[in-house]
Formats: sequence, C-alpha cells, structure tokens
Amino acid sequence: MSIIHVNQIKNHLIKTYEDLIDMKDVKKVDEKRSQFLTRALAAYSIQYISGISPELAAQSVTDGTKDNGLDAIFYDERKKVLYITQSKWIHDGVGEPENGDIKKYISGLKDLYDLNFERFNIKINEKQEIIKQAMWDPGTKYEVILTYTGINDLSEPSSLDFKDFLSEMNDTSQLVHLTLLNQKSLHTSLTAGLGGELELSNSV
Repeated sequence: MSIIHVNQIKNHLIKTYEDLIDMKDVKKVDEKRSQFLTRALAAYSIQYISGISPELAAQSVTDGTKDNGLDAIFYDERKKVLYITQSKWIHDGVGEPENGDIKKYISGLKDLYDLNFERFNIKINEKQEIIKQAMWDPGTKYEVILTYTGINDLSEPSSLDFKDFLSEMNDTSQLVHLTLLNQKSLHTSLTAGLGGELELSNSV
C-alpha cells in the first residue's frame, strides 16, 4: 500500500531534518507539520541528487510566501550545477501535483533565469549573489527537480508543459535537466541510500 511508503518517507524526513529545517515563518500551528514535510522533502531531493549533507540541504530551502514555486535552491560551485526543486507533500500518497502548480513552477524558473528577484521572497533574495554567480558562468548546468509523494505519473498537460519548457531552455545547448522524484523513486532512494544506484526519471 502506498500509505506505508509515504509513512516510511515521512519517518525518514523527520529523523533527518527535524532540527534542521527553519520553520520560524510558519505561524499557524495546524500548518507546521505539513509545511515541515514539504520543506524537508525539498531538502531531501537536493541532498539525494547532489550528494550534499542534510545540513547544507536544509539551508537550501526557500519555501514560503512569495517563493514563486521554488522550494529549494542550491549551487554546487565545484560541479557547477544549480539545483532547483519544487516539492509537494501528498498525505495519502495518491495523485500527482496539479497542473497549476507545474505552471507556477515553470513561471518561477523563468523568473529566476531572468534574474527577476523582485518576484521572490527574502529567502531566495538572500541567495541572489550565488545565483548570479551560477547564471553568469557559461559552464553552469541546471538540475530542475520535481519531487512529490504521490504514486501517479504526471498528467499529460503537466508533461507537455515541461516538454515545452525544456525545448525552450535547451534550444541551443543542453543546459537544463529535469528529474522527477515521485513516491516510488523516493522510497527506492531510501533503500538505495545516498549515492546509491537509483534510476531517476526525466521522462515527461
């Protein structure tokens, strides 16, 4: 049952990130657990894909009001890869992110690539210099991640939106790579371990 997988993912996130994720901006008590899981999931996706520590991954979280769809950002200066994540915690493990969320994510990515920092929150603006450093380096590659605890693949409209986005961004060279981490991939990653052999999906 998918709910078992979701609970195992949840337990791992709590165990790893309980004391690392900044939650000071979340004022409503009834929203804290859900927001924590969304942020921890974003951090975990970057930790897993990039191989950085949980501490660094937690610092990458940008989720909050006016995040423009971008829940975590991390630039690996050594590898010259800018990692960007949107995460969706789906409590019952059923479904996939709504198409409106995908459109918001893609719009936010374009704003980031255009360096429109006025459209982002303070968390992203605090990373402005490192983001500019990444954007101005011709050797930088971009790892765009969508992670969610639903069992379903993306809907056709969402897949088409990502295909159009990748086609636009990679029209002259292969700069942007998309990784999808759904419930199955996330659960497999827990058994594979960080740096383990996990086949990640970028098929949309």
